Amino acid sequence: MVKILKRLITPPLILVAALWLFIEDWLWDGLTSLIARLSRLPPVRALEAWIGQLQPYPAMALFLIPASLMLPFKIAGLWLIAAGHAMIGTGVFVIAKIVGTALLAWIFRNCRPALLTVAWFARVHAAFQRFRAWVHARLAELGVWKAVAALAHGARQWLHRLRGGMLRRRWLAIRKLRKRRANDTV
Repeated sequence: MVKILKRLITPPLILVAALWLFIEDWLWDGLTSLIARLSRLPPVRALEAWIGQLQPYPAMALFLIPASLMLPFKIAGLWLIAAGHAMIGTGVFVIAKIVGTALLAWIFRNCRPALLTVAWFARVHAAFQRFRAWVHARLAELGVWKAVAALAHGARQWLHRLRGGMLRRRWLAIRKLRKRRANDTV
């Protein structure tokens, strides 16, 4: 009976875990590149240098701050959804998730060496990486996942072409027009 239940429950749980990891990875990667652009600003660079010099336990405290600050907003979002305000609640939850993940990614990027010197954190990090690898391996076995991955790859290529082509040309044309108008008014 336990084996039958395990066989019935495991595939949906793997899909839920995979969806959650996919969203987390997507947010983490996208927000890390956005924050890398912000890191060009001198105040942000100075803050990163300060964060990079933190000892392990102050770095751990700093790492936990975004999660603890965003938790009330996530709870408020869920409460709004339960109270019948689905759009507002979803918006609050999603914004809190994005902001929290952005801060967490930025802090982790700057504190990673110090954080990984804490033994229990290093074990949790390694266990999470093994779990991610296990979920990705299980997904690779599913035929549906291969189709979804191919579709996502095609969408990514289309966006890359769009970003590198039409949008870039329009952006450059707008900048050129603004410069021309600025020179005309002088």
